[in-house]
Amino acid sequence: MEPVADRAATRPHGAAVEAGAAGGAAFGAAADGGEERAGGGHRRLALVVFGVAFVLGGLVRIWQVRGRPWLEWNDTADFLAGPRAPWSSWELWAGARPAGALVVLKLVGGGLGVYVGVQAAVAAACWAALAASVFTVVAGRRARWLAALAVLALSTTAPVAMWDRSVLSESLAVSLLALVVAAVVQLGRGVTGWRVAATLAALVPWLATRDSHAVVAVIGGMAAAGGLGVGWLRRRRSRRSAGPAAVDARGPGRRGRRPGAALATLAIGSSLLGLAVGVASSHGERHAFPVRNVYEVRV
Repeated sequence: MEPVADRAATRPHGAAVEAGAAGGAAFGAAADGGEERAGGGHRRLALVVFGVAFVLGGLVRIWQVRGRPWLEWNDTADFLAGPRAPWSSWELWAGARPAGALVVLKLVGGGLGVYVGVQAAVAAACWAALAASVFTVVAGRRARWLAALAVLALSTTAPVAMWDRSVLSESLAVSLLALVVAAVVQLGRGVTGWRVAATLAALVPWLATRDSHAVVAVIGGMAAAGGLGVGWLRRRRSRRSAGPAAVDARGPGRRGRRPGAALATLAIGSSLLGLAVGVASSHGERHAFPVRNVYEVRV
């Protein structure tokens, strides 16, 4: 039986431990609240960056497009023939050209001027999203504004903006690539279900513009699967080294937030989307014309 004096001596120690635990919990809650407030401020600033970049990028594109004729190329005839097919036709979704530009042309009724305007608006929105996304990840107040300004400047350069007047799929492909990069940048901050969903949602229209994008999607899915496997191996080794009595340092409130399920969704979704584009390309025999051009011109 423990002596009374010993029990009395242990009480202050136990009280100190409880007080320390309570203080640690209060500090953690205050830190989380500070992080939430800081995150909310960054989100509001990111919205401001998006709005400013969209307006400025849109004004530049209006200046470039307004009063100038749109440009038609040899491939434009194929893009104009596809939208004539009904919505339920395989010719629209898996025909001679990828469905992205065809769907936009069909939605605008085949008007080339309206199509060029839609391309410019999509470009302004996607590049503004990339500027806002980069703004949220760059450290330093001045550096993040300079990074967002650099993205905006890049979006208005001739190699990027020159395609906005062309009745092709290049403008949509470049703009939607900026949207995909914006989603991937956010995914780099931490794999969550919402960020994975945003990445897959950005991949869908981007993959619909050009068949070559399917390779990137499949490789990205494989990379996500590889990252999932590496993470599983690391967790397994850490559990073995820590032993069964190890306590999860993340705390009970953050248990179960592992990105494994979200990363698996990204791997499967990206791979399936890439394979779907490959099937549509094979159905429309879209590989035949480029291969013939290579043999006729270069071989």
